Amino acid sequence: MFQHGPRTTALRCVSAAVALSALALTGCGDSDGPADVSVEEIQEGPEQARSTVYDGAYGRPFAEGITAYYGRDVVVTADVGTVVDGSAFTVVDPTDDTVDPLLVVGAQATRGLEPETSVRITGTVYEALDLTRVEEDLGTDLDEKLFGAYDSQPYLQATSVDPTAATGD
Repeated sequence: MFQHGPRTTALRCVSAAVALSALALTGCGDSDGPADVSVEEIQEGPEQARSTVYDGAYGRPFAEGITAYYGRDVVVTADVGTVVDGSAFTVVDPTDDTVDPLLVVGAQATRGLEPETSVRITGTVYEALDLTRVEEDLGTDLDEKLFGAYDSQPYLQATSVDPTAATGD
């Protein structure tokens, strides 16, 4: 019968340890994937992580359900109501004047806009206007007198405003 000596047992232990170490290290390698991946991107996929949650007309359904869009990206088509200053305007529902106007702010939001101009706006909806925060975001000073009526009201911070997209020009 074959007997195992101390040398055979030691070789088997060393062989097993080397094999297990190599196997364990395969899970510790560097990946070529992105380093800055959020939980949402992993769960939803990278193409859906910053997706638009609303793409449609500004009107009663959007205005009444605006709380669902706080902090989210939207695309809204509407008519310009009032140009507040060089970086802000309001949008209105052209078919229902009982819907409250929504303030839109953006560094270059009002270039060439006039009341009743149809626009397509991409941006993020915020719960309440905070002038200090908006000024920091836009890198500009806003006149408190002009924006007093909008204080603590929901608003849309535009990343793009396209006056031709809504009209098809």
